Amino acid sequence: MGTQAPEREGVRALGALAALSLAVFAYVTTENLPVGLLPQLARGLHHSRSVTGYLVTGYAAVVVIASVPLALATRRYSRRRLLIAALSVFVVGSALGAAAPNYGVLLATRMAIALSHAVFWAVVAAAGAALVSPERRGRALGLVFSGASLASVIGVPVITWVGQQTSWRVSTLLASALGVVSLIAVWALLPEGSSQDERDAGAPHPSAPRFAVIECTLGFAIIGAFALLTYVTVFVTTLGGIPNRAISAVLLGSGAAGVAGVYTASRFVTGRPRATMFGGVTGLAFTLLALAALARSGVADVALVCLFGYSLSILAIGVQSRVLDVAPGNLNVASAINSATFNVGIGGGALLGGLLLQGPGVRSIALIGGIVATVGVLLLAAETRLVE
Repeated sequence: MGTQAPEREGVRALGALAALSLAVFAYVTTENLPVGLLPQLARGLHHSRSVTGYLVTGYAAVVVIASVPLALATRRYSRRRLLIAALSVFVVGSALGAAAPNYGVLLATRMAIALSHAVFWAVVAAAGAALVSPERRGRALGLVFSGASLASVIGVPVITWVGQQTSWRVSTLLASALGVVSLIAVWALLPEGSSQDERDAGAPHPSAPRFAVIECTLGFAIIGAFALLTYVTVFVTTLGGIPNRAISAVLLGSGAAGVAGVYTASRFVTGRPRATMFGGVTGLAFTLLALAALARSGVADVALVCLFGYSLSILAIGVQSRVLDVAPGNLNVASAINSATFNVGIGGGALLGGLLLQGPGVRSIALIGGIVATVGVLLLAAETRLVE
């Protein structure tokens, strides 16, 4: 009996981590649903593509604005209850979105899902880490965040294909069904923790200055990364000579490399979160600068885009592990700040890339993006001196 009980606990923890990973998969897939179906949404809702694009930018803006206030307002609730509540809003919002009679209603449902997204990302990492012993935290985070990489490889392409074959409403309803499965899995497999214990739990090495360096580094890295990623199709077809019909395969390769990056980081990050984060941000900066220098070589472009996806996943795992290690105060609030920083980077990168595309041209996107990401590398390299 003494050996069977820990085994059962280990199996339950693995099941709970898989449930969290499925929920991450559902959120990332749904967040990016309008990207692949923008033409269908624009036609069906009788709006321009630029206005329809607010379904994405508005979502990110809500996450940025609401993450920290919601984390502060919900600190007294257990993470399990918050995850169940967030997924419930996700399910209802997606279902109502599938039936939306007009653009305004669909936008409102997306904003509601974005509010649940803000709550979800504030607690999911800490909930996953709490299921295992400290020495297994890296692998636990890797399993949870593998859902994000798999969403890029499987979720977004599949839900886009379904929408193209049927309608965007079917894809939105499919997202709601995915949320139902995630909700049931989390409800059934994630154990209830003490809300008081969760509030009292803190990082083992809290440091406000180190946390500030981490967030600033993340901001620079993501701005640089998404300056290119937002316009990667334009970049590789214009400069790399890659035909449009091959873009899906290139993005699939990048997504698969991202899954490999999650696996690598989860094996390496325990005990070395700073080195993992440094490897991720350095990989991004190198990839961007190399793309600026080597564009027009199709094979090199494909390889570098895959390295880009690999490095981005390593950065994500490294950053979240460091947040759990040095966060000052409540872990949920720190994770909410981290989520907000990531979304500021996405929006800022998209804006920067658009301005560069209209100004100096497509090659400058990778060059300036690489320079911005390099600022993050230098900042992280100087962390020890900055916090002394």
